[in-house]
Amino acid sequence: MSNEYLRMPPIHRPPSMAEVLRDSNKQRDNPAGYTFASLKREVERFQRGLDEEHEMGMLMAGGIGAIHLRSIKPVDPDLFVFDGLDESQRDVRVIQHYSQVSLVLVALPKLEEQAHRIGFPIPSKEQ
Repeated sequence: MSNEYLRMPPIHRPPSMAEVLRDSNKQRDNPAGYTFASLKREVERFQRGLDEEHEMGMLMAGGIGAIHLRSIKPVDPDLFVFDGLDESQRDVRVIQHYSQVSLVLVALPKLEEQAHRIGFPIPSKEQ
């Protein structure tokens, strides 16, 4: 009789206290980077629902209107930078503290022949 039948599948090991503390420290030391994962997931979900004639925009407070988003970047440890174009195609940059991030995403008519999509770089192992 072979011992292969007696092998148990690997058991999922819960994270050690050191791993939990390390993740907690990452969140404390770099909250914008930690929040970015959720923000990225929602942006990607919104973009998947757009047709070829529309691109993602963001409504701005203060009567500015909507901007055509071109990039979203976390700036360690606690800021986000949103770059885009206004309706006159002027450059717009919004800098916001991670605790104040509240986005209203909207579908806007594309500005160029091909609708713009925000891509996210694959993080390196150091991040």
